[in-house]
Amino acid sequence: MRGITIGLVFSDLDGTLLDHYTYSYGASLPGMALLKANRVPLVLVSSKTFPEMVAIYRELRLDAPFIFENGGGIAFPGEKTGEKEFTITLTGFSAAALEQKLPLLREALGKEPRAMSEMSLDEIMELTGLDRTGARLAASRQASLPFIPSPGVRPGPAEMSKINEGLAPHGLMITRGGRFYHFSSSQSTKGKAAAAVIDRYREHAGGKKITTLGIGDSENDIPLLEAVSIPALVRKPDGAYIETGLSPLVSDGTG
Repeated sequence: MRGITIGLVFSDLDGTLLDHYTYSYGASLPGMALLKANRVPLVLVSSKTFPEMVAIYRELRLDAPFIFENGGGIAFPGEKTGEKEFTITLTGFSAAALEQKLPLLREALGKEPRAMSEMSLDEIMELTGLDRTGARLAASRQASLPFIPSPGVRPGPAEMSKINEGLAPHGLMITRGGRFYHFSSSQSTKGKAAAAVIDRYREHAGGKKITTLGIGDSENDIPLLEAVSIPALVRKPDGAYIETGLSPLVSDGTG
């Protein structure tokens, strides 16, 4: 890293910038202060919804774009349309369209998944540890459908690859996050959304190359790590690192 000037940083939230259990960003404050002092934009990238991320974005006093719902949407600030604070771009199917495609997910899984949209707020609170307000924000989906497979079933990489082969002809896929799996458009990845943000910054820089750093901890962060100049991994709560097929920087601590 010595001698390299980072122009743009992308960070996952749960288990990376935020503590996996408490959702606190306290341990990340020194790093964020360093970025701010050096005027390096911090782009948040998460499976969280737009309203969830707006709350964090404002609390952290950020001014860069952010990517929500695993790349399903990008919020660009400061580009006001009427009274809107953000311009939102969806990268694939809307949540309403995905609801209509749930039978395809059931067929690909061969099991009966339980989508977050079918859960009560109490169930979401129990699964996430969020309070009622937080659970309501987490359920406000625009571009993805979080779900849990049948009880006790956690498809691994090989099984997920097979499932996604069945979904691909329909322009669909599943990814695995820290707590939920996510059903979305195959065009909606953290990597593709990050590439769109990088292109926007490159345009503002007159076409100059920008060195980018991406930080994550879960399988759904791999497309992000593949899209940046320098990938970095945070250890999972169980002490393990995900397999990426890359040569990332690694953190000794857990998210």
